[in-house]
Amino acid sequence: EHYQKGYFDGRKHGFGVIVHEEDAVVDSIRCILENDLQPDDVYLQRMNAFFKFNDTNNCRRNYEAICNLLAADRT
Repeated sequence: EHYQKGYFDGRKHGFGVIVHEEDAVVDSIRCILENDLQPDDVYLQRMNAFFKFNDTNNCRRNYEAICNLLAADRT
């Protein structure tokens, strides 16, 4: 009763196939493995559009953002 549908629809915006049956899960995993863990183009485009950064600098960005917030509070 408390759930309200949000803007994100997994079928339209998600990063992979949505399956509901056990056989479909196995088939989906098999397909992913056979594709060397590379997402289909449609999902790759969604990922690239959704995530701003694709690197290993998230910790640094978070640390710097926190430092900037703390410095702003001191002024």
